[in-house]
Amino acid sequence: MIELVQLAIQGDKPAFDEVIRKYVPDLFRIAMSILRNKDDADDVVCETVVKAYENIHKLKDCNFFKTWIIRILINQSNTAYKRRKKIFLLSDIKYEPCYEDAYDYENEDLHMAVGNLSLGLRTVIILFYFQDMKIKEIARVLQIPEGTVKWRLSKAKAILRENLSRLEEYIENA
Repeated sequence: MIELVQLAIQGDKPAFDEVIRKYVPDLFRIAMSILRNKDDADDVVCETVVKAYENIHKLKDCNFFKTWIIRILINQSNTAYKRRKKIFLLSDIKYEPCYEDAYDYENEDLHMAVGNLSLGLRTVIILFYFQDMKIKEIARVLQIPEGTVKWRLSKAKAILRENLSRLEEYIENA
């Protein structure tokens, strides 16, 4: 993969295409987890690919391509999220599980609980648990200290634990 990234940096379009094909499913899942809207996620992934292609020559270390492109995606997603937040759509009221294609259907409650976290907490949870990124990588991608990543993970897990236990109690008492 590193060889393909090096070729892409040198302007080899087929090499860039091959590298991007490998990462598009992960990029889409991350965008869906942030935006919770398929059309917006598609747009953001496309914008990310274009930005990556235009700026691939700025990538200093081929080993960090994944981190670099995820950083671009998160920036694009955050911009789209803020832009969309100003517009209230009736379709936004209904929750749609945003990573159902990648994960089992048995944990719908978990997916819904993760989807209801704030953007910062949700992003860290998705990158850590669903994308298997290390704390150091997440810190680099989000450009925040590792301690902040750890705090967000801890806070998000506490919220998820509380919300899921309340749901379990509700179901038992119903």
